Amino acid sequence: MTAGQLAKISKNDVVTVLRIFSLVWLCIVAKPIVAQESVGIPIELDADGHVLVSAYVNGKGPFTFVLDSGGGGSHMISASVAAQAEVSLGKPSTGQTGSGSIQMWDGGEQKLSFVNSMGQQAQFFIEQYTFGEPPVAGQPELAGTIGTPLFDQFVVELDFANLQMVLHDPKSWTRPAQTFEVKLHFGWFSKVPRVALNINGRKTKLLLDTGAFAAAVLPPKASAKFGLAATTISGRITTGAENLTTRNMVADTVDWAGRSFAGVPLVVAEGFSGDGVLGMGLLACHHLWISYPKKKMYLGEESTNALCTAGKPVD
Repeated sequence: MTAGQLAKISKNDVVTVLRIFSLVWLCIVAKPIVAQESVGIPIELDADGHVLVSAYVNGKGPFTFVLDSGGGGSHMISASVAAQAEVSLGKPSTGQTGSGSIQMWDGGEQKLSFVNSMGQQAQFFIEQYTFGEPPVAGQPELAGTIGTPLFDQFVVELDFANLQMVLHDPKSWTRPAQTFEVKLHFGWFSKVPRVALNINGRKTKLLLDTGAFAAAVLPPKASAKFGLAATTISGRITTGAENLTTRNMVADTVDWAGRSFAGVPLVVAEGFSGDGVLGMGLLACHHLWISYPKKKMYLGEESTNALCTAGKPVD
């Protein structure tokens, strides 16, 4: 992996992932989707390394959403899309993110639906968090994120080779043959699970985050803890609460899911709280089945795509 590639990874991962919050957001707490036993939904992989999926709100759209398993218990939608979908704002409240508190407003129940699936009623809230990073030219406007409620309700299959997400009924779904099982660790109050792995021989657990592009996004303390090698400083991000300086790092080895990867590019973000997140730079290197109901993730055959920045396993 070249220094130029590492610089692109850092910018795409932290700047653009955080840019998703550069608008005023609505978050959707969903009731169960009424759908068939398995529903196939087309996905796209954008230039910033996100998994994109189309969805409708109150029959308006389709709008482009980022698939985000690290969404903290909610879907999210921008204020501009909320206006198009005729969503009114109501009672204010306060929420929390990894970088600070946010203002939220109740938007009432609305209808959310995907291509090839029936609709669902969903509770909307609005939250504001400004990162000040403009949209990338030539890319569709991001309407928001499809978050943890989807993973709570289904076994979510990500087939990168065929650019498809399949939603399976967890009651009837069975594990495919020749897959590797990974345990998902849920905390007492956490909607987002952690995954165990070793970075440079040191054990850790990172949040499972399909909305993060890099193999991992880590807090500053990770540099010393894991003995990471620094490459370049990628810049400074002005957020609604603070400025985040991001740095490209490289791990000599990352071991997880029975596989070992060498020379893995990671991102360290100043001001980033918690233990860090496991992102698509590693997750997208395999066909995936993610089951929050079963507290398991299953890895199938290796997948070569733009999101897999960790490369092929060395063993």
